[in-house]
Amino acid sequence: MTSMNRPHYLSPVKQTARLLFAYKNFAAVHGISHIGLGVSQMHTANTLHRQGVWTKVAPINSVADLRKELLAKQATAVLQDDVRVSHVILAAPWLTTAELNSLLYDFHDVCFVVVCHSNCAFLAADTGAIRRLKEMIGLQVSTPNFHLAGNSQRFCHWAQNAYGHTVITLPNLYDVSTFKKLSPHRKYSNPLQVGCFGSMRPLKNMFTAAAASMEVAERLGMDVEFHVTGGRDDYQSTIKPIAELFSDNHRVKLVQHNWMTWTDFRRLVSRMHVMMQPSFTESFNLVTADGVAEGVPSAVSTAIDWAPPRWQVEADDANALAGASIRLLNDLDAPHDGQDSLRKYVVSGTKDWMDYICPMHVAMGT
Repeated sequence: MTSMNRPHYLSPVKQTARLLFAYKNFAAVHGISHIGLGVSQMHTANTLHRQGVWTKVAPINSVADLRKELLAKQATAVLQDDVRVSHVILAAPWLTTAELNSLLYDFHDVCFVVVCHSNCAFLAADTGAIRRLKEMIGLQVSTPNFHLAGNSQRFCHWAQNAYGHTVITLPNLYDVSTFKKLSPHRKYSNPLQVGCFGSMRPLKNMFTAAAASMEVAERLGMDVEFHVTGGRDDYQSTIKPIAELFSDNHRVKLVQHNWMTWTDFRRLVSRMHVMMQPSFTESFNLVTADGVAEGVPSAVSTAIDWAPPRWQVEADDANALAGASIRLLNDLDAPHDGQDSLRKYVVSGTKDWMDYICPMHVAMGT
């Protein structure tokens, strides 16, 4: 057996790493088209690909889909005398422990990694994920080819301290090659375009952003078009109070968009003058990164800690959010600062991934 045909875990080098990223294909569900987990995995896979790592992203609907995808990849590798899949990276803890157990047994030379995609607070929205998280801690202890990971250090540190076992940090990466070339001149006009995009869950704190947009309109003496995306189950409970807030305001207009493909969404973001993301909790925030890529700065909460410090305010302070938004509108360096901050985050995150995929030293007997 040549070194290229040996299982990756016996001698983990970049040349034998084959990463299959898999996310649940919510696009198969009627009325849902934009899948943040899929877009995040695409960015991470593309970034690692530029580091010389083989990657593929696969949308799946079930454990049967994943099994079929894996069997096809492994069979092709055998026929071509090529390297087999070494890692399966699963976005979010949605497979059951029984389903994971069956995969771990049947594909014993493949390392499966479940990446928790949010910080602690969002776990409250999915009690099933909380149960599976506890079960996966036990699975990790008893099964050598399974690891639990998180995409933020804050989540991983909590999980390690709470459960007493290592949880790997594998951050979201962003494909910096998609960054738009920035214009030396940046202007805004009336009406002001303010974006507040993403799933309209209470922890996203979009009502505070709406309140801040009213203050921005009054302080600048301008009209504001406040853009949101909607159409999911959690939409109505958040959009109704925002619509009520704007109902008798002659300056601020609510503009609602359906969910769309990532490329179309990037075009929408590029039309914004500034964005707001005052989330109470986050582990990355893809929307802010999309704005950075398009040269559109965002006034954000401190939960989005990779953003430039001048962009960050306390989540529960509409006045501070309005002030930060106005400063960013008049700051010609803001787009450059955003791209610099995201590049640094990606460099650091890429190192975390490469350290996991190809550790510098392999312990004897593992």
